Amino acid sequence: MEPVFLKNGEEILYLVSGKKDRLAGCKCEGFSILDSTTSEGAGEKHIPVVEKSGSKITVKVGSVFHPMTQEHSITWIFLETKRGGQFVMLDPDSQPVGEFLLADGDKAVAAYAYCNLHGFWKTDIA
Repeated sequence: MEPVFLKNGEEILYLVSGKKDRLAGCKCEGFSILDSTTSEGAGEKHIPVVEKSGSKITVKVGSVFHPMTQEHSITWIFLETKRGGQFVMLDPDSQPVGEFLLADGDKAVAAYAYCNLHGFWKTDIA
């Protein structure tokens, strides 16, 4: 099941169990669904690039590394897997890279990144 992220100002919620089409009755007033298809900005600096090596998945944000400053940065990376998902929270003084280890039998499905200025980005993993 594709993860659902909701945003209200600077607050972002991750729904562990949910479907976008069932959110009409959600009590999350003021929150809107983050949609990776509506993001603006330079794709080469925002689209997650995925490298696989056995059970290790490395997600680098951008084919050209994204800037990481207090004013403009990637704040988190999420790896969606068949069995759930994993987050890496980033500091503005770090590289826009997340490393993940998959449990036996799990499989990477998609990588997501959130830029504090240009929004939500996604890469499907084949």
